[in-house]
Order: sequence, then structure tokens, then C-alpha cells
Amino acid sequence: MEKKPASNTFLDRLDRVIEQNILHTDIDLPFLTDKMAMSHSTLYRRVKSLTGLTAQAYVSKVRLRVARSLIENGECNVTEAAMATGFNQMAHFREVFTREFGFLPSEVRKKRL
Repeated sequence: MEKKPASNTFLDRLDRVIEQNILHTDIDLPFLTDKMAMSHSTLYRRVKSLTGLTAQAYVSKVRLRVARSLIENGECNVTEAAMATGFNQMAHFREVFTREFGFLPSEVRKKRL
């Protein structure tokens, strides 16, 4: 069996923590450091070096990836997907989704139909 690089293992673990707590709107650095058993600076540096993103930006990226998947798979409509991934304001969700993927979340749903 091939061994995964430590960077992939770290990001997989971080993704799991985010996904398991995705309904929490307050997934912030203190929350992540507690769940990952790391200091603030270590977690921040590790995420930044592996992804080029801040920890908060990475959390947002994971939330958006999960929301897109929920919409694509037909598990949720756009509003339900936003709420299920910790976004409480639809305008903000649409804005960051469009910035991340280059199209509106409703377009994902239309492609499915």
C-alpha cells in the first residue's frame, strides 16, 4: 500500500474536521486549533504553506465545495445547501460561490435538471 504524503494526510484530516462541523458558523482558528490539537501559529503556517490560503479562507473553500456537491447531486436546493454548509446569508453565499466557481449556484442546479 502506498503511503500518503503528510501534507495530504493533514489536509484530509482538516477537511474531515470542517465537514463534521460544517453546520457551525463559527469554525474559526481557535476552533480548528482545538480540534487539530495544534497551536494557532502552527496551524496557520501549515494551512498557508500547503494551500496558499489563510485558515479561514480554506474553511470557506471547503464549505463551498460541499455546497456545490450537495446542489450537483440533487440532495439540496441552493438555499438548503447554503444553510447546510453554515452560510446564513444567501447574498453572501451567492457572492462567494460565484467568486469561487465563476457561476451562480442556481446555474449548477439548472445544469442538473
